[in-house]
Amino acid sequence: MERQIDEAEKQGNRRQAAGLETALAEARKSCTDTSLYQDMARGYRCIRIGSR
Repeated sequence: MERQIDEAEKQGNRRQAAGLETALAEARKSCTDTSLYQDMARGYRCIRIGSR
């Protein structure tokens, strides 16, 4: 998502960048270390997102 945000900003597509930033913030909020461990215990996969 971070690369997509960068690309959208480079292309001057502020609306798309803003939408991607919102999605990234929601993913970071809902995908915590605790939720990762809980999901692993249940057999789910959640992709850890690095900080920007």
